[in-house]
Amino acid sequence: MKLLLKFIFKHNWKKILLITILSIIIVQCQIYILEHAAIIVILVKNETIPGFIPLLYRLCFVIIISIINTLIVSYLSVLVTSNAAYYIKKEIFNILMEFDTFEEFTKVNFSGLLSRTIRGVDTIQYFILILIKRVLILIIASILVGYELYCIDYKFAIIFTIFMIITVLIFSYKLNTLANMYFKVKKINGRLNKLFREKLLTLKLVKAYSKEDTSNKIFKKTIEESYTEGYKFKYKLSYIYYLIILGHINILIFIALFLILFDLGKSNGMDIFMMLLYVIYWVNKFSFILPLVTIHPLAYTSARRIEEVLVLKNKSSDAPKLIKENEFDGIEFNNVSVTISNRKILSNISLKIPKNSKTLIVGPISSGKTTLMYSLIGFHKIDSGKILIDGYNINSTNLNEKISLTPERPILFKDNVLENIRLGKDSISYEDARKICDEVLFEKELSFEVNEYGNNLTNESKQKLSIVRALTHDREYYIFDNSTSFLNPTSKHIIKEKIIRMLDNKTLIFVGNDFDDCLKMDNIIVLDNGLVVDSGKHNELIKTCQIYKKLFEEYRGNSNV
Repeated sequence: MKLLLKFIFKHNWKKILLITILSIIIVQCQIYILEHAAIIVILVKNETIPGFIPLLYRLCFVIIISIINTLIVSYLSVLVTSNAAYYIKKEIFNILMEFDTFEEFTKVNFSGLLSRTIRGVDTIQYFILILIKRVLILIIASILVGYELYCIDYKFAIIFTIFMIITVLIFSYKLNTLANMYFKVKKINGRLNKLFREKLLTLKLVKAYSKEDTSNKIFKKTIEESYTEGYKFKYKLSYIYYLIILGHINILIFIALFLILFDLGKSNGMDIFMMLLYVIYWVNKFSFILPLVTIHPLAYTSARRIEEVLVLKNKSSDAPKLIKENEFDGIEFNNVSVTISNRKILSNISLKIPKNSKTLIVGPISSGKTTLMYSLIGFHKIDSGKILIDGYNINSTNLNEKISLTPERPILFKDNVLENIRLGKDSISYEDARKICDEVLFEKELSFEVNEYGNNLTNESKQKLSIVRALTHDREYYIFDNSTSFLNPTSKHIIKEKIIRMLDNKTLIFVGNDFDDCLKMDNIIVLDNGLVVDSGKHNELIKTCQIYKKLFEEYRGNSNV
C-alpha cells in the first residue's frame, strides 16, 4: 500500500496540498459555526437583538465559504482519484510494453492483470476518495479540536489527545488485521478457482478411465479453508463496528470522569458546554470514516496486486548478458515440453526452421500447432527443453522486434483503422498503410472507427486488417496462425500470394491445415498428439506420412479441388 500511495502522491502532490489547505479552512469554518451558533442561541434567548444581527451575517458568510470550499474539495478529490487511476493503468501498460524476455512475462499472471488494472484500480479510486474527503478531514479536525480544548483547559485537551491516539491505534490495528485476513481469503479463493477449472478439465478423463482423482483431497481442503477464513473475516468485520460503538461509549465515560475529577468551579458553564460540543463534533467526524472499514481490505488487496506489477519497473536493465548458444540462424526447438492445466500439450518437440524459409505446420485438431507457436513467442511457459532464435535462448532474447504473430481471431482496439495498423508506430505513413490495405483487399477507409474488439467488422475484415498490420511492421519472422480461415477462397488465394511475394526475404510460418500453397513451402512439419510425427516437402510426405495424406485429402475434398 505504501508504494502505491507514494506513486499516487508523486503525480498529484500539488492537488493534494491544495485539498489539505482547503480542508483546514473547511474545519475552521465548521468550528467557527459551532462556536457562534451557541452564542447566537444565548443572544436570542436573552433577546439581545443588536448583537445578534451582525453575528448572524458573519455566520452566513462563513457558511458560504465552507460550502464553496467543500465543492472545490469534492471536485479536486474526483480529479485526483481519476488521475491516480490513469497513471496506474498507464504505468502498468508501460511496464508490460518494456518486457522483452520470456522470463519477464512469466513474472506477471496475465489473467490477473485485468483485475489489477480495472477492478483493482476502481477500488483504489474509491479508497483514495475516502482518504481525501473523510480521513484527511478527521486528522485536521482532531488537531484543531485538540487546540480549541487546550485554549479552554489543557487538562481536558490532554485527556482528549490520549484517548484519540488510543482509539486511532486500535482502529488502525484492527483495519490492518482485517486487510491481511481478506488478502488471505482472496488467495485461497484464487487457488480454489484454479483447482475448479482444472477439475472441470479432468473430470471426463477421470470418469472415462475410472481412475482415482488425487486432487479431490486438495480440492476439499481448499473449500474448507475458503469457508473458514471467509467466516473469520466476516466475523471480524462485524466486530469492528461494535468496536466503534464501544469507542463512542468510552468518550462519554471520559467526559463523565472529567466532570467528576476536575474542579468545575473554576470553569464557567459556557466552557463546559463548548468542550462537549467539540468532543461531539470530533465523534461525528470519526463516524464518517465507517466506509473505510469496508473498503480498506479490498483496497489493500488490490494495492498488493498492483504493486506486484509496479515493482517490475526497470527490472529489465538487470537482465544477464546475452550468450549465443549455437550458430544456427533461425528457430530451433530442443526437446520442448509444455503442460497446460495439468494436460501435456507438447512432448519433447525438436525441430528447426531455417531463416528466410517458408514453413507449413499441420496436424489434426488439438495436435499442439498453436501451442507450439505460442510457446515460441512466450505466451506459454515450457516445462523442459529450450527454444532458440538465431542461437539465443528466448528467455534472454528481445522478441518485440523479431516476431510478428497474426492469429485466427485478431485483437483490435477502439480506434480508427490507421491506428489499429500502426499500434503506436508513427513512422508508418498513411500512404504505406493505404497501399498495403489495397494489396490485401481491405476496403475500409483508414479513418473508419473500429469498435472495441472490432465488433463492427466482419470476421473476414478483421483478418484482413490483422494481415495489413503484420505486413506494415518490419519483422524477421512472421507467423500466420489460421489467419485466412474466414476469407472466401478467391480472396484467400490472392492474399496468400501477396504475403509470400511481399515477404519473400523473410521467415514465414503458416499454421493450419490449409494446403493451397503446400508446393511452395520449403518444409512442412506434421504434428499429432503433441509430437512431431514427420517433416519434409509435400511430394515426400504424401507418400510416407499417413496423417499428412489424410489431412490433405480431407482438405482437397472440402475445397472441391
